[in-house]
Amino acid sequence: MGFAESSSLTGDTMLRGTLSVVIVYLAGVTQGVIAQDAGKIELGAFDLTPRVSADFSYIDNVIYSSDSGDQIESWRTVFAPGLLMSTEIGANKLQLDYHLSRGTFFSSQADNYTDNFVTLLSEYEINSRHRLKGEYRFEDSHDDRGRRFSNGSGSELGSPDTFKSNRLIGVYSFGSSESAANVDVNLDYMNLDYDIDEGDYVYRDRVATELSAQLYYRLSTRSRFVIDLGRTDVNYDLARSTARSLDSVRTKMLAGFTWGSTPASTSYVKVGYETKEFDSPDREDFEGLDWEVGLRWHPLSYSTVEITTLSDTRETNGESDFIDSQEYGVRWDHAWLQRLSTYLDLRYVENVYVGDLEIEDDRRDKMSNLRMGVSYDFRRWLNLGVYYHLSSRSSNRESVEFDRNIFGITAKVTL
Repeated sequence: MGFAESSSLTGDTMLRGTLSVVIVYLAGVTQGVIAQDAGKIELGAFDLTPRVSADFSYIDNVIYSSDSGDQIESWRTVFAPGLLMSTEIGANKLQLDYHLSRGTFFSSQADNYTDNFVTLLSEYEINSRHRLKGEYRFEDSHDDRGRRFSNGSGSELGSPDTFKSNRLIGVYSFGSSESAANVDVNLDYMNLDYDIDEGDYVYRDRVATELSAQLYYRLSTRSRFVIDLGRTDVNYDLARSTARSLDSVRTKMLAGFTWGSTPASTSYVKVGYETKEFDSPDREDFEGLDWEVGLRWHPLSYSTVEITTLSDTRETNGESDFIDSQEYGVRWDHAWLQRLSTYLDLRYVENVYVGDLEIEDDRRDKMSNLRMGVSYDFRRWLNLGVYYHLSSRSSNRESVEFDRNIFGITAKVTL
């Protein structure tokens, strides 16, 4: 596979120019931060922490095309500056974070994007037994061509599939660290609004509201029994027909155990029952086994192995009533030296697209992902890394199958 002839000269010119920009930009940033004594700037009661990362990579299948489709190869740069403002007063915390991500493709400018992310976080301790946590997240982001709603048809879009999302999370916690029982009550509201408003793409904007609660009962100093209950109402802005609305109510009831001395080292196993009931009688309801497992193991103080698996139902991306999904993963993080670390991440996902009336057999996908990388802290404020990502999907729908490789280098700079 080769680059398109019409873009090869432009791609080479952009490549040389971008490399020059990367070098000059990082040099300018590092010169400015050498004189800093700390990684943050004090502004009254607030700490201001700027950061920037740069990613330079080669992608052999930009729009996730199948072997029989039009595959695009391209070099890509991603610039991601960010700014964190934070303060703490006792046990109370307030944070405001903003970062931008600008992706530029040398041989496929139709896939260029600019994403914006804002997060506001507040933690307030009323007293030792009552705590509140609130979080607001705003995304002005995108799905790559060939992902989610454009599976197998990425070339039909002239640009990335952009959207805006607002999410509000509230948590009330009752109980102290020494209590026999603790309770968390959660409210999670999410609004998703895509920019494309024509054809089948217009039917995916939605609002999801989840109310859940977790009851923890202490069994020992490091282990607890947990009951997890939740209800999620999903309401779509539009439906292809009023008789076949995708509006639904999802409920879950899980029970299991957690153990570990700190949040970072806590493992959990929860198994239970899940239902998804549609407002429309013409849609296929679901009821079945649900599970969430996360096992963390520290064979050494500088090495972590994490094994995860979950079963869940997910909203459709246009081909079915819903997606019945099972996911399995293992990740290994290891610090070989004080400044040198690696990661290896393997993921396997099986998705069944349930309820397509137009096709007799349900779509069945098998996704495999491999991520591996090396990073080195050259200075306290400078980290450089090299990585490789492989993703592939096999399916009984040939048009959505793909293989994709990414080779890249990264640079991260802070004060």
